Amino acid sequence: MIYQVVEKRKTDKLLPPLDITEENLEIARDFLESTMLLDGRIVGLAAPQTGLDLRMCAVKAPHWLLAINPKITQTLGHSFKTEESCLSWPNSDVIATRFSNIEVEYYSLETGLVEKKWYSGLESLIWQHECGHLDGVEEVLEPKLGISQQREMFKPKIGRNEPCPCESGKKYKKCCHKLLAFRLA
Repeated sequence: MIYQVVEKRKTDKLLPPLDITEENLEIARDFLESTMLLDGRIVGLAAPQTGLDLRMCAVKAPHWLLAINPKITQTLGHSFKTEESCLSWPNSDVIATRFSNIEVEYYSLETGLVEKKWYSGLESLIWQHECGHLDGVEEVLEPKLGISQQREMFKPKIGRNEPCPCESGKKYKKCCHKLLAFRLA
């Protein structure tokens, strides 16, 4: 079954690992298989986006997995704003506040166990985006930004002599400041 994206809504229906029925597992497997058919076009999909009132999502991090009752338990580093695409808003981009490193806890359909893992980079952004759908977070819709506006949006608000947010122990000016200046030039 291929699912179609429907309006955004929050789902409170939890599937505790001990109470997962065979019927719910079949729905979950079908949802994951359908999502994987869209590989190359999407990197994540939350069940409520397709009309399923279940707290689960499929995430490509780095391979496809289905997470039931995912919850972000910890964040690490400074928050930043990023521009993202979303199936719920096909003709717009959203501006979201994200963290570069997060810890996620979820029941894994693959292992049948509650997993707790750290994710960083793109995988971190995907998890935050999909968990936002499950939590009913309304992202800010923005028109497409020009390159100069994007540069300003992504500039860190960190003093040169402050510790670097990558937690290397170095001052920002001796660590990521030069790398960030190079990437934005």
